Amino acid sequence: MGFTPFNGGLETILAVVSSVMAIGLVLVFGVTIIIILNGGIKPKNNAPPVHTVCAKVVVKRMAFILQQKQGNNRAKNSHSLTTTYFTTFEIENHDRIEFKISDTEYGMLVEGDTGELTFEGTNYNGFKRVDGKKT
Repeated sequence: MGFTPFNGGLETILAVVSSVMAIGLVLVFGVTIIIILNGGIKPKNNAPPVHTVCAKVVVKRMAFILQQKQGNNRAKNSHSLTTTYFTTFEIENHDRIEFKISDTEYGMLVEGDTGELTFEGTNYNGFKRVDGKKT
């Protein structure tokens, strides 16, 4: 009989590896089923309650991000500019909160506007001016 480096242990190694893989597969499917039964994975940010408070628009700002994409030897480089809009509100207790908002909302808000700010955690839900105009 010839020399074998495992001395007959190859079958044992294969049995151990297949057992470990079977246990891992059962764990993955088990965790997946538990997540599905519990309603899926929800972002932590949606857990806080919705708040509506009196607020004043104190600052509006924009952030610009220039992205450069390099092409291959046949294509030219391309650029794209992304604009992100932010508004800072001062609430009743004089705390300031900044939210990322849409371009439409940004255009409708004016520094000094007062009204009701609605938000959930760090998510901006809307701002209703005191005079009844909703943005």
